[in-house]
Amino acid sequence: MSNFVWNPRVMDDAIKLAGAGLEAATIFLEGAIKETLSVPAPRVTLTDKTGARYYVAGFKISDPKRFTSPYSGGKETYATSYKFPKAGQQGAPNPFQVKYQTAPAIKGDPPRKLSGKMRMSIMHEMLDYMRLFERGTAPTKGRVGVYGRPGDKKPGQAYVGDYAKRLEFGPGDHGFMGRTANKYRFQIERIINNTI
Repeated sequence: MSNFVWNPRVMDDAIKLAGAGLEAATIFLEGAIKETLSVPAPRVTLTDKTGARYYVAGFKISDPKRFTSPYSGGKETYATSYKFPKAGQQGAPNPFQVKYQTAPAIKGDPPRKLSGKMRMSIMHEMLDYMRLFERGTAPTKGRVGVYGRPGDKKPGQAYVGDYAKRLEFGPGDHGFMGRTANKYRFQIERIINNTI
């Protein structure tokens, strides 16, 4: 018969190290997804009636420095933008047409960055904290996802989370979370294993 002695402090420390490794791997995955979403899209800046700027993916046709679009499937189109009077001047904003060539995302590639709002909404959280024997707790699950507060929604627009879900699982095959997790799977496992 062996002289095994149960030491709850050793078990407590091991579980804490495992929780720390899980949290480090979750933070790593959050950074990797943000890096995936950092590839900029060619963009045209437009202004709406309220003076707020927004972007569309494409190239201005009137721009003399415009290079040939590498994106197949793009088409020439128009959008209405508004020019506002200079500071101190009175008057209504003047609408004008902007002609541009669209630059659709390549099928199978992750989405590209226009405003950066979706990339900023990528966050991680630790879940299901387990009570340890003597002191403290340690997480048993880590989750990375898109967080969009209900206040971020404007009339007629989708939540950031709805947009990300459509990209991840929609017909355009622009999934970025699952692919990034699979791409860095071995690094994530190494982070967890080296912490323990």
